[in-house]
Amino acid sequence: MALPLLGPTRQVPSHLPFSLTRISQSPPS
Repeated sequence: MALPLLGPTRQVPSHLPFSLTRISQSPPS
């Protein structure tokens, strides 16, 4: 079950979505 927003990210590993979530919680300084 891939999210619509993650559609174009199907090519990348499944760990990317998790990274995006972590970045959302802790933006790069």
